Amino acid sequence: MKRKRKSSYRPSFNFLLGLFVILLVSLIFFMNYEKNCYDDMSCLNNAISSCNSAKAVSEENNSTFKYRVLGKSNDLCRVEITLIKVSHSAEQEMKDMFEGKNMICEIPKETTLVGTTDVLDHCSGPLKESMYELIIQRMYNVVIKNLGETISELSEV
Repeated sequence: MKRKRKSSYRPSFNFLLGLFVILLVSLIFFMNYEKNCYDDMSCLNNAISSCNSAKAVSEENNSTFKYRVLGKSNDLCRVEITLIKVSHSAEQEMKDMFEGKNMICEIPKETTLVGTTDVLDHCSGPLKESMYELIIQRMYNVVIKNLGETISELSEV
């Protein structure tokens, strides 16, 4: 006579291992999930205020910028700003100087990127350096122009 075995279900090791791997992959995916705000800057500003990972592309003054919220750094939110494309009406020198460059900004969470002029104070990187380089070049040209006019006025006296 055959004995009947008790039917108690015990999951196999392979089943548990597979379930664990699926849960682990899901957890990693959702932890690294980056919300795509497309061109909605209010969506991006909301992501910055909570410092949740997000990205957006915005066109400002016919130039295209890409924004990525990278995460927290102390009480600040790290945001990467990349100038993807400079306005088609800009000179080639300007395009070469800025296109493809980025900067990392560590900004207070209550700061918004739209309509804010002081964000640059919280940034560092090649894009910021190029902006300052352009400002210095323009200031130098103004000083030299005014200096030339002043010298010619003094020589007439």
